Amino acid sequence: MNSFNHFPWWDYLNQHLFDSERPFIWSFEKFRHVNRVQKLERCWEQSEVRLLERCWQQETDEKNF
Repeated sequence: MNSFNHFPWWDYLNQHLFDSERPFIWSFEKFRHVNRVQKLERCWEQSEVRLLERCWQQETDEKNF
């Protein structure tokens, strides 16, 4: 498949032009890389939260016995 079809166009086109914290990335390759890293970071954070919630639930379940 053509990697062009898998480019995150929506994310690219919705970048903020004048955001000092996250400057606009013009390069498609660089944007693709940064976007992948950000998605991985979000997934990692979500998995951490789920793990902590499961641990908390197990801990409270054990206290109820």
